[in-house]
Amino acid sequence: SLCSKPAPDIFIYAASQLGLSLECCAVFEDSHEALASVATAGAACTIGVAKNESELHRFGDMTVITKFD
Repeated sequence: SLCSKPAPDIFIYAASQLGLSLECCAVFEDSHEALASVATAGAACTIGVAKNESELHRFGDMTVITKFD
């Protein structure tokens, strides 16, 4: 059984299902808490996804995007 977010378990599991370690993965996530957790767990790259410009403050100094264009 996997722990729910913000624990990094689901990200580690998803990487393993792809035959990868988390250290080889980029993670895009809209939850600051989950993103911080997965960064601590060793993800190669973490990117916050804010729904709009007003949410950017939630991510502090993390790399953040508002769209995938």
